[in-house]
Amino acid sequence: MAEPGPARGPAAPDGALSPAPMAEKLNPNMGPEAASVPCAARLGFASKLRSTIPKQAEEMKKFNAALVAAAVALCVSTPALAEDLVFTLKNGTHSVLNNFYTSPVGVNAWEDDVFGDQVLEPGESMEITIADGRSVCDYDMRFEFQGDELDTTTDTQNLCELGEYTIHE
Repeated sequence: MAEPGPARGPAAPDGALSPAPMAEKLNPNMGPEAASVPCAARLGFASKLRSTIPKQAEEMKKFNAALVAAAVALCVSTPALAEDLVFTLKNGTHSVLNNFYTSPVGVNAWEDDVFGDQVLEPGESMEITIADGRSVCDYDMRFEFQGDELDTTTDTQNLCELGEYTIHE
């Protein structure tokens, strides 16, 4: 049998030694009943700790909900980001196409000439890129021909779905 060590106080009902004498040494004003109260409770931390944990859990739930909402918004808004509109324009007339203007439907002014210094000869095709940074698809188009053979022509198309557009007489 082991030799008894220094006195630690009476044994607790479960056989463990009671911390009561130690508590009395630390604070002589405390009675033996104070030893059974956890240290955090004696210092007043337990009630603060218990009241803080639900608040932190609630804040974490709010943060997680906001994070999920932001991720969903990003996924949903991605298709709405502006992309360049690219299609092939073919001159199916017998006249030179001098100028080609576009403007989103509802805008009352034409954008700059898409051709710049170029023209589109009869029967030729040109890849057109409209990189105006808008996220609209429906555009008004204006075609101006060389000479008096053909009148200026306008049309409205969904350029997001358009792969090729042929202007006819």
